[in-house]
Amino acid sequence: MPLDAQLDPATHDRLLAEALEAADATSVRGKEITPFLLDYIHEHTGRASVAVNLEIVRGNCKLGADIARAWSQARSKR
Repeated sequence: MPLDAQLDPATHDRLLAEALEAADATSVRGKEITPFLLDYIHEHTGRASVAVNLEIVRGNCKLGADIARAWSQARSKR
């Protein structure tokens, strides 16, 4: 992922620490923690985190397609 498409690492770390504190203060636990953290970061980045996560998904899809294509080509050469 290009650096300019990433969330600033310092901002991410600060918001994650804040979100974890907020989760602890409100007794959020177990399977509820991930949605809580994502929502907190989403709200406090003005939706920028959603755009970043979509870029990650797109990058993972492209990587998966590249791997599948290379694997298919390697198998066809056998």
